[in-house]
Amino acid sequence: MPAPRRSRNHASHPISRFTLCLVALIGPWVGGASGQDGASEGQTAAEETTRSEAASAVVAPARPRVGLVLSSGGAHSLAQVGALEALEELRVPVDFVAGSEMGALIGGLYAAGLPAVEVHALVYSPPWVDALSGKVLRRSMSWRQRTVDRDFLVDLPIAFGPDGFGLADGVSRTRWLSWLLSSATVELAGTENFDDFPIPFRTVAADMLEGDRVVFSSGDVSAAIVASLATPGWFPAVQIGEQQFASGALVDPVPVRLGLDAGCETLIVIDCALDLGRAERLDSFVTAATQAGLLAGESNRRRSIAALRPQDIHLVPRLEGVDEDDLRTAADAIDAGRQAVMAVRHRLAPLALDEEAWQRHVEERHARRPVLPVLGSVRFEDHTGLDDAVLRARVRSEPGQPLDREQLSKDLLGLYGLDYHDRIDLSWEQREDGTADILLEGLPASDAQWNPRAGAAFEGVFGKDATFVVGGAFAIRPLDGHGAEWRNRIEVGSSVLLFSEYYQPIDDEARWFIAPGAEIELKRVNLTEDERVLAAFDGRAIGLRLDVGRVLGEWGELRVGLVKEAADFDLAIGDPSMFDTTSVSQGFLRGELQVDTMDSLALPSKGWIGRVVYRAPVGLLSGDDEQFIQMQLDHAQSRGRTTLLAGIEYATALDQQGALANTFDLGGFLRLSGLGRDSISGAHAALGRVAFWRAFAQPQLEPRTLEWYVGGSLEIGNVWNRRDQIELKDLRPSGSLFLALDSVVGPAFAGVGLTSPGEFAVFLTFGNQFGDWDLF
Repeated sequence: MPAPRRSRNHASHPISRFTLCLVALIGPWVGGASGQDGASEGQTAAEETTRSEAASAVVAPARPRVGLVLSSGGAHSLAQVGALEALEELRVPVDFVAGSEMGALIGGLYAAGLPAVEVHALVYSPPWVDALSGKVLRRSMSWRQRTVDRDFLVDLPIAFGPDGFGLADGVSRTRWLSWLLSSATVELAGTENFDDFPIPFRTVAADMLEGDRVVFSSGDVSAAIVASLATPGWFPAVQIGEQQFASGALVDPVPVRLGLDAGCETLIVIDCALDLGRAERLDSFVTAATQAGLLAGESNRRRSIAALRPQDIHLVPRLEGVDEDDLRTAADAIDAGRQAVMAVRHRLAPLALDEEAWQRHVEERHARRPVLPVLGSVRFEDHTGLDDAVLRARVRSEPGQPLDREQLSKDLLGLYGLDYHDRIDLSWEQREDGTADILLEGLPASDAQWNPRAGAAFEGVFGKDATFVVGGAFAIRPLDGHGAEWRNRIEVGSSVLLFSEYYQPIDDEARWFIAPGAEIELKRVNLTEDERVLAAFDGRAIGLRLDVGRVLGEWGELRVGLVKEAADFDLAIGDPSMFDTTSVSQGFLRGELQVDTMDSLALPSKGWIGRVVYRAPVGLLSGDDEQFIQMQLDHAQSRGRTTLLAGIEYATALDQQGALANTFDLGGFLRLSGLGRDSISGAHAALGRVAFWRAFAQPQLEPRTLEWYVGGSLEIGNVWNRRDQIELKDLRPSGSLFLALDSVVGPAFAGVGLTSPGEFAVFLTFGNQFGDWDLF
């Protein structure tokens, strides 16, 4: 656990509009603005470390000791990356690093031994931006979690479980940021003291229970950095030991005192904090709260700046026009940091080394970075309820082999992909024989157990029909050490669905599983011929099933199971003399192969998704001999802003004419777009489609909250009631033009569709169009 030092003398300073609003409310609570610079009453002996003692921990070079102080500031702090690159270009050495919030992230990576160019590459990469934004890469999920994601529901910021119901402790999670940080600093997992880093390092965070300013000088560096980054409300508080920590921007946005306490003779301060003098912040209650938050922390910031000495260099990059909340402006911020350093190169010149001395400095810093040892063993201290054997099965690093950074990163990703952990702390202890024992301590995610989700889907064709559904789901997990789950889902609207499944992994790797389930469905079924609805039936079905399956790597799944289904169909529209109420009782063997590597189910840019389903009767369970095969496959590929998707669907009843319960529907957006949703049906169906869409704006580092697209599609297909009726000339050409909007609650599409002969539709649809095979 990182060893903290505490004080209570710092008021808050925000990192973003979101943080500032919170700070305006809780700023006085986390320590006030007393103006004191000394230790507070009640400090421990560890907190009374003198400057000389702190300085002794840092190797003293013959030249002046240079300390680098990196402030908070959200996306503004990316200017510090440009500043680091400029300092290296000028050959200015850094002997100590202190950082707060985003400054802790950038400074921590630099102190870990990464050169500025690598720090730039990391924090400017999409995975890091997604992690800082709280987004989850779909491909990083385990296969099981991707199957759960394959619907129109979205995760809710709600805490729902055995302990009660309420709002979640954060809108987003820190687990992917923790994974990336652990992967980037894996060589330091065996280094307890931050003074032993290639560059000695300190960071700060707020103790949310005591209101203290806490200094991290040892322990798990990735946990310390995440604690300093954790904006209250956006990210949950970070638990370390018995304490709960949040953003260092709340208590020490410009941690000058850390550099002074370390005995640095010259400080270079990269100050990216927000300025007060912006009258437009008073134009609304939200921005006024931002200004109030700045007022709450400004005295603390000024106190830090006032402590600087004449020889210290205080740099404030020109960040006008750079949104402190917007990581997409990274390039502008990085350039501003570089320019700020170059503007004072004359003051930095006395600190610069010649070429030979600089190379020695770089080599010495690199030599301080630990070499990964040979693995002795792997131990777990996990608090999620999963068995150690289940966790160990996801770790591919082998005892007796040298540890590999890339493999360790994959091991951690495999554990995080289970979606049970908020953080996995990695450390190791050296043995006398030179090998090392790894310890992985897993802390459970507060939202992992019941995982509530909700959403809505809609498709309307003006002048024809509309279908809609709202739904919710929750899961109770884990039910045992192997990660058993009980998942439940309800949908209400044009159709009604109640679904429940118990998912029981059998082996430690969770490759084999058993999955009993039950569902009840109410749905209208149309019987059509030559575009005419001959009859419509209100169907009620109940089904029970027992599946045995095998997960195929991280790309697919194979299931085989027995299904017993009973259904009643009441005539709603049609001639009673020709059609009557019917009942069906079926028992069958069902096999299904699924493939899913899509990066998104809203508007994917790359990947495959599809399934093949085969059903055959089982004599003891069924009174009929119906069989069918159903296939669906889509593939997306992108270049720049344009995505091309090609897909096929085919379904056929092998007994010539399927029962009413086993007909296949076509119609609706991307499935003969000129027709209403599922407006034609038959025992045999075929569809081919090619669709494209193009983003209105250029790709950016961080996805926008709202992303607009324009696109179109070409489709061809039809349905038939008998196989001997199937002819190529019956295929119906179709197409569409549409606008699409992608948002955090799902995609929306509006456009026009045309299907031969002469069917025209103006449609509006909301919800994922790929992978949710049973929608409506």
